[in-house]
Amino acid sequence: MKIAIITDIHEDCFSLLKVFKEIENRKIDKVFCLGDIVGFNLEYHYHYLDTKSADKSLEILRKNKAISVLGNHDINFLGTNNVDVKGRDQYKYDDEHIDISFLSKMYLKECNVLHTEKRILFSHFLYPNLNGLYKPEENQLKLIKDHFLFMSQKRVFLSFIGHLHTPKVQVITNKKIIELKENQEIYLDKSCLNVINCPPVVCNRNKQTNMLQYNTLTNELLWVVV
Repeated sequence: MKIAIITDIHEDCFSLLKVFKEIENRKIDKVFCLGDIVGFNLEYHYHYLDTKSADKSLEILRKNKAISVLGNHDINFLGTNNVDVKGRDQYKYDDEHIDISFLSKMYLKECNVLHTEKRILFSHFLYPNLNGLYKPEENQLKLIKDHFLFMSQKRVFLSFIGHLHTPKVQVITNKKIIELKENQEIYLDKSCLNVINCPPVVCNRNKQTNMLQYNTLTNELLWVVV
């Protein structure tokens, strides 16, 4: 089965449409979204101000039956977090009222913090901060070790995360770290634990967007730049 993994849309529905066109061309069987579907800040996302739409982004995911998990911005929008986020700049949206339809809101409300399937874990960030609401642990090595332990407990060998908006795909194993080149394909080693740090859908200043393609039968991982 071929699956697509996307993350960090931040209402960039134009880039999301480009990604789903690529998904259609590649005959992907299933799509997984790692969260931060909503949430727009002019300071960081100014270059697509005229095309942003939270409702359209959610509608695209809903109509394409994408399985989504919640990111920190999604949880903040729903008002279901127990973390004091007042004063954190990333939650000071330029338009405090995000207008979405009833169906879009229901889609978002039905999303969980994590999803597991076929020994694969999908979450917005690393355990125990799976939704990315907390300030990241400064000791990155400890964070990865805690996540590897969580993966072992869940009996998964592969974990996809977003949240960091990294410009490149990182494959982090309990043996080494690999940084992929654009449109590079690699085979994942099932004998070790693999954490895949995914770049965002939200476009960069070159109007490029990203998705990952993974074949669950052959263990081939491909970074697709659209």
